[in-house]
Amino acid sequence: MLTQVTKSKPIVAALLLDSTDRAVLDTARYLAKKLHAPLELVHAVRPLFSYVGSGDIAVNPYYGYELNYADHEEKAARIKLERLVQSMDDVAVQAHVLRDFPAEAILTLAQEQGAGLIICGVQNKEPRRLLSGLSTGFTLASDAEIPVLLVPPQPIAFSSPLRILVADNLGSEGEHALNAAIYLANELHAEQLT
Repeated sequence: MLTQVTKSKPIVAALLLDSTDRAVLDTARYLAKKLHAPLELVHAVRPLFSYVGSGDIAVNPYYGYELNYADHEEKAARIKLERLVQSMDDVAVQAHVLRDFPAEAILTLAQEQGAGLIICGVQNKEPRRLLSGLSTGFTLASDAEIPVLLVPPQPIAFSSPLRILVADNLGSEGEHALNAAIYLANELHAEQLT
């Protein structure tokens, strides 16, 4: 069952640690301040040997190189996240680097932290591509038991007056979406909910 966005419950923000994160960071920071919620930044580093299928036995002559690369990748991610944490003095924020596939890492952290909202960016690299930008975001939106906010590449303009649009399919999913939107609209003092 889906739950609504809850005031003061942690917000999990998924980051790629590249230039596309700005919209996600700005949105997460804004909502964390408005909802008085701690912010949990997470970056997923793919597991080693993710190309080996179940039951496969592989002899990998590059095992040592891959371990070294993985360690370097994790250290670099931790350094970038620590810089982000230090730059955010107006919200309570923690950083996490998890070795897992992105959607699983984000869902695991959200569950462990008792999060009330997950924020994830979507990328639109190829125009007119079917389901463009919906890999991790689509998985999160379909598998998470808490609300997921998918942020477009361009920053969201949280300006006054704030207007929120919610899609309600008149089924149980739509009812959960509507309840979460009503709660969020009230907490953010939105002028209009459509």
